[in-house]
Amino acid sequence: MPTFVQTATKYRNSSAVQSFTIGGVNWASNNGSGNLIVICVGGYSQGSQVLASGDVTDGTNTYQQDVENEATGSSQIFGGIWSTIEAAGGAKRTLTFNPAGTTSHYFTAFVGEFSGIVASGYAEGATTGSGSSTNPTTNITITSGSMILGLCVWDVSAGTISPGANYTELGEEEDGSIYLVAASEYDLSGASQAVNWTRATAPWEIYACGYKAAGAAETLGWLTDGQSNRPLPHHLDKGVYVGY
Repeated sequence: MPTFVQTATKYRNSSAVQSFTIGGVNWASNNGSGNLIVICVGGYSQGSQVLASGDVTDGTNTYQQDVENEATGSSQIFGGIWSTIEAAGGAKRTLTFNPAGTTSHYFTAFVGEFSGIVASGYAEGATTGSGSSTNPTTNITITSGSMILGLCVWDVSAGTISPGANYTELGEEEDGSIYLVAASEYDLSGASQAVNWTRATAPWEIYACGYKAAGAAETLGWLTDGQSNRPLPHHLDKGVYVGY
């Protein structure tokens, strides 16, 4: 089952920048081979911003974009979640976030490392939500046993944030002097549920994604060969012949 390994010091800038780094020596220990590394990034827009998988690098691993919402000029807040499976281990990865373009923004970011995630095709159920209520909420559907990771970004000057029931906080930033408050949380119970927080009313956006557990049970059924009607073992969930 997925297990939390570690996080590193959050990133927060007091003046607009185009790119930043996080992790590195601020990890408590080396990142482990085969573990999931995630970065949750919230931004306060200084103009339009396109987001893509290539926005995150660490010199070794290739990151994918799991969920995002881009700044369109009229939007003030934006963000997303990127991830990779650590290939080699034995090092503390320094993650660089450098989106395309030349516009500078205010950012808050959190990173985390988790073990027990399937090696490929691990992201599922990505969803977003937006509103201005005191209880930012969006629902996510995952495979039984998967973990859930969520990020919420608020367009507000300050405020106390509480994670949702069943969730553990990955990181938070309550100092909204630049009108950017953010928090990230995760759940390892393996059940589909709402991703939510509590804080005073303000415009917000949520980004959430599920991550599949390694060694998930396979769903087997029986088909026939169309000739002798012999039963053939078959992966009902994958659509492939098992061959035994």
